[in-house]
Amino acid sequence: MVGHGPALRRQIYSRNKTSLTAQSQTTPPFSARLLGTVLVAWLIPGGGFLLHGRFWRGITVLGSLLLTFLLGCVLHAGVYWPVWSIHNEGFNIINNITFVIQMGSGLPALLSLLASAHPQIFFLRWAAADTSHALYDLGSFYLLACGAMNYFVVCNTFDRLFARRASREASQEVAR
Repeated sequence: MVGHGPALRRQIYSRNKTSLTAQSQTTPPFSARLLGTVLVAWLIPGGGFLLHGRFWRGITVLGSLLLTFLLGCVLHAGVYWPVWSIHNEGFNIINNITFVIQMGSGLPALLSLLASAHPQIFFLRWAAADTSHALYDLGSFYLLACGAMNYFVVCNTFDRLFARRASREASQEVAR
């Protein structure tokens, strides 16, 4: 086969070495602004974009994810605290993973968790889980999709607002 051997290995190694060096140079510095933006982006879907003046992108994300979450709640789903101990009879790893993903929805998921823990709170009854309802599983899927999409949005917010900017700044320094 043409192109295999020590020369090709050296070429691949040098490419990987330069890409790792470039990647370490483009890592954005940790800051309170970064942490605050990521926290707001998690708590309020689209909030990171709104915080940085990307109004229409933030409103679009907020509307679509809130609609998805509310549709899940209309279908009688909600976030509830799973059993974490493997020694307990009610332990189920799928429920635990589902909980972590659903918590990606941020503040709506926290409100739903509070409503499931305290069903006597009147203004949160819309977000309480009803596991005996026929549409509960379908609604849980909507909550799961909403949480997963918001994790993606948080990563996208970080990438668009911080990582790409750091990459551009590093490439400009290299060009100088």
